[in-house]
Amino acid sequence: MEGHGGPVTSLAWDQAGRSVLTGCRDGRARLFDADGTLRLTVPAGERLSEGSLEVALAPDGAHFTTREEDGTVRLWGADGGELARLAGRADPASETVFLADGTVAAGRRNGQITLYEPGGGRRAGWRVP
Repeated sequence: MEGHGGPVTSLAWDQAGRSVLTGCRDGRARLFDADGTLRLTVPAGERLSEGSLEVALAPDGAHFTTREEDGTVRLWGADGGELARLAGRADPASETVFLADGTVAAGRRNGQITLYEPGGGRRAGWRVP
């Protein structure tokens, strides 16, 4: 898979194995078809981050998240449109994963876990003891 402007720092496959999402040290995420064809790059303009970019891909491939080094998490549609900002510098996330139904779980550095609906609306949150 070509087109990265630096080292790939993370990758995620959809459940069917048709799409792969990469996060790159150049501050961009790229969505590829399984055959290596580049489908889209986000953001199209300025990069999201100066460092590594972590990514997660929904099981159905309809949404994905990017997490920047400062903990900012953005939810994107498979068309490359930003749907929501789930966490920011004031409330950073350390990890994001998709559940089977498309719900996003964001683990925060303060021990809190927050669940978000596939469109970005907050569903629930709790603190891990």
